[in-house]
Amino acid sequence: GFAAVWSASGFAYLVSVIFEKSSAQLVTVIMVMFLTTFAGVLPSLSKLQDMGLPFYMSYMSYSRYLAESFYVGQSMGVSPAFRAYPAAYESNFDSVMAMLTVKK
Repeated sequence: GFAAVWSASGFAYLVSVIFEKSSAQLVTVIMVMFLTTFAGVLPSLSKLQDMGLPFYMSYMSYSRYLAESFYVGQSMGVSPAFRAYPAAYESNFDSVMAMLTVKK
């Protein structure tokens, strides 16, 4: 979380130096929303990769790395049985993760 705040505030300082006072806030809000859109959460990074340019723009997004760190942090807190990749099993129904994500 701290790195995201640090990068967003640095970005805001940069925008406030480049743009006039009246438009700096608006540009900052638009750019933060734009970068969050290409963070790779929805649409996923694999879908962004098929799009081309948006995938490369996701490398500039602090939100991409924030979402990845939240995912890793949450995954490290659960049992290894939950972290097992569903493809490691003979059947998807042997994996708890696959059971939770299968649409019924």
